[in-house]
Amino acid sequence: MNGLKFVSFGNDCRSGFQIRRYFGKDRCLPTIFDRQMTPPEAIYAYLDNDFRGMFEADDVVRVGDHLYNMRYGTKYAHEVDDAARRSFAAGKAEHERLCELTRNALLGDAPVLAVVHWGRAFKCPTELITKLHDYSPDHEVLVVRDLGPGTPGQASWRGDNSQWDKAFSPFGEPIHL
Repeated sequence: MNGLKFVSFGNDCRSGFQIRRYFGKDRCLPTIFDRQMTPPEAIYAYLDNDFRGMFEADDVVRVGDHLYNMRYGTKYAHEVDDAARRSFAAGKAEHERLCELTRNALLGDAPVLAVVHWGRAFKCPTELITKLHDYSPDHEVLVVRDLGPGTPGQASWRGDNSQWDKAFSPFGEPIHL
């Protein structure tokens, strides 16, 4: 497992946070999925479209304080939403930048473990594994069902550290010990 890198593959920010907490920033490659809430069908669409054409003017709408892609059911946050508040072009440019980072991670030399946080029913990741293997046969998927109340003393969106520690332990030692 030397050289193994980790990528957040949704559905929200929790998996990216937990990867960085456990393994450190160097082993957690940035992805578009770490910056938005993405339903499984949208994850598959990103892969089918090679991360292109996923932020189009006809699809992206601001509803109240939140930015959504109505075609794919994606809710944007962090950098993409911040940039889109300046202009659609800025939001699209940031989205494209993060998509390129995701594509580069999947096309890189290191095998990746795509980590999915799913707090509701998630179909067997066979389809996701198949699509990731189009990028490299060495890529795998880990689905973590973190349904607990969270770790005391930290924001609830971060989840339950003990559940993540248990899920990550087969892949190496944590940096936080």
